[in-house]
Amino acid sequence: MSVIHPSNKMRPRKRTYRPRPRGLVGLLAAVMILMASCDAVTAPEPITLQSKTVSFRFEFTGDGVSPGDLVDMQSEGSIDLGPELLDDGFTKGEVLAANVTSVELERISPTNVNLNFLEEASIGFSASGISARTIAASTSLPDSRTANLSVSSGDVTAYVVAPSFQAVMSLVPETVPAAGWVLRANVTLRIDVEGV
Repeated sequence: MSVIHPSNKMRPRKRTYRPRPRGLVGLLAAVMILMASCDAVTAPEPITLQSKTVSFRFEFTGDGVSPGDLVDMQSEGSIDLGPELLDDGFTKGEVLAANVTSVELERISPTNVNLNFLEEASIGFSASGISARTIAASTSLPDSRTANLSVSSGDVTAYVVAPSFQAVMSLVPETVPAAGWVLRANVTLRIDVEGV
């Protein structure tokens, strides 16, 4: 018969509660999620303004121009969209993007000549300190007073936020009207501004 001494008995362990420190990573993750949700709630969506159409007038006498010559012209005057944006309650500094949605070429005079006297036409924008860039063109103009050109480069944000901008036109006439010609380019813009 064996004797069990008290010192050999299994003693129950005392459990002590030690609070675990919260992980710094978990805390940072919670803060980031909270900040992201706040940003999602407060970040305003961009606002698209009502379409704006700007018109540019081009006049050329035709002197010294032969059929097939390339003719480069600048529009009369320039456009500053600042006042128009202010009417909508915004400034140029709040413009996020400006894109060309359509370009219409219109013959003003001579009244007896339609646009098919042109072999090709292209319209672009220029501004001080910004290189000119073609925005629309056509190599097949209809026997009508107006023609829609194919938009080739829609982003014109840099020109819209500039102090002012002009249009430039390149034409190749198939025939040259004796009295010269007056043309107008009507450019429709979509402008997105910062939300409020």
